[in-house]
Amino acid sequence: MTRVVLHKRLVDGEAMQTARHYADGLAIDKSWRVFTSRSTSSKDNLIFDLSALDYLDHDSLLHLGAITRFRSLRGLDTLYDLPTVSHVLDFIRAWKFPEFISNVAGKPFEQLLTRRSKNVWKSLTTEFPRYVKVIDLPGGGMAELLSSTHFELTPISLTTNPFRAATVARDAWLERHFKAILEAYLGDTGERLGKMVILEAVLNAAMHPGAQMAYTSSQIVLPRVPDDSPRLQIGIWDDGSPIALTLQRRMDQGLPIVSPVFGFLHESFRVRLVRANGKEEVRHLNPRPDHIDRGFPWLSVIAFMAGVSSLPDRPLEETGQGLRDGDTDNYPGMGLKYIRRNVLDLWGGTIRYWVGSYRMLMKAGPERDTYQVDIFYRPKEAWPIQGNLLFLEIPLRRGMEEET
Repeated sequence: MTRVVLHKRLVDGEAMQTARHYADGLAIDKSWRVFTSRSTSSKDNLIFDLSALDYLDHDSLLHLGAITRFRSLRGLDTLYDLPTVSHVLDFIRAWKFPEFISNVAGKPFEQLLTRRSKNVWKSLTTEFPRYVKVIDLPGGGMAELLSSTHFELTPISLTTNPFRAATVARDAWLERHFKAILEAYLGDTGERLGKMVILEAVLNAAMHPGAQMAYTSSQIVLPRVPDDSPRLQIGIWDDGSPIALTLQRRMDQGLPIVSPVFGFLHESFRVRLVRANGKEEVRHLNPRPDHIDRGFPWLSVIAFMAGVSSLPDRPLEETGQGLRDGDTDNYPGMGLKYIRRNVLDLWGGTIRYWVGSYRMLMKAGPERDTYQVDIFYRPKEAWPIQGNLLFLEIPLRRGMEEET
């Protein structure tokens, strides 16, 4: 059993006195090198040691789940040593990490804990975590309510109809979150965020071949410095086949991966790929019906172009027809384009897409319909993850509806 301690040390830039130990995606990925250097095999059992943390990003929970799922499907055990700091322990409880990781690993949560953590967990069963407001129900009993800025890990029901699964997830998200706080920042555009971005992101996850589970997690990160804006972070993870791999398999079978709208819209992506040996390659990708680059990293970007789909000939009622604006938006393969258009172009946010040992960051370019993409392939510096992990980050500025 190999133990890796998760934390980065952050020193307060002004006071230079307060040291914080926190875990984000980079800190988690860096622990892969520690694991491989200490273990005799990548198949060794693992302990993720969270005991030193005094802060944990919400999207790190999805990241840990994707790693645990990858290992679980290969018969590898992953244990957790729980945080010792009470508010971090309360955080993972409030975000329903125990229920999430139990489902991911296919075992009761107690079986995923070290001996010390099992004792800690038993002592918490009668206490409510902070971040949670406890209210009395009219008919007796109590209910827990998260703060309006905290949206815990939520499972997506993967049914035979992905569009229905996405619609249910969208409606639940709107009911719980939009009415509480987003309206104050986004105004009318908040409805667009809820109706379209959430719908398309969840629909995308629900349609990945082989997906047995999918989860969302969200948080509004409040500003830490003057004149900064709050940021809405949305994470969606599924354990299905990577987008690029699904497209590659279609191409191998001689099947189309684009609908008639592909190449109709002007789109330009400047992609910088940093390979495992540190060498960089830059390509400019445009929608060209006569040539589609089938390389895994390039297809991961092409998937965000209008009209690219693993099912370009599927019925329109399964694509969200009637909810989008414009004739071209009703074709298959417009979901990731719609996310890109709203998150990057309209709201000035960022998109991160992680798959396997690839880490991709996408931002809007200097001109309309241009995008800058960085892809890092880190087989020696990043944990292999199961499925697709999509992170959307949107700055929240009051009056945004007037800007858009």
